[in-house]
Amino acid sequence: MTIDWGAFGEVFVVSFGAAVGIIVLFAIGVALLARTTPASDRRVTDAGTAAAQAAPTAANRAIAYL
Repeated sequence: MTIDWGAFGEVFVVSFGAAVGIIVLFAIGVALLARTTPASDRRVTDAGTAAAQAAPTAANRAIAYL
C-alpha cells in the first residue's frame, strides 16, 4: 500500500485554507458586531456619559450576519 503524497498535500492545503478562511470571516463578523455608533451619535444621560445601550450600525450588522 502506497500513499499518494501529492494528493495528501493538496487535501491538507485546501482544508487548512478553508479553516483559516472560516475563522477570518467569523472574526470579521464579531468585530463588526462589536463596533458601535460614535459617542456623538449616542443618547447622553444626565451624568454626561454615553448611554450603555450602544448598538452596531445597521450596515455593520447586515455585513456581519452575511
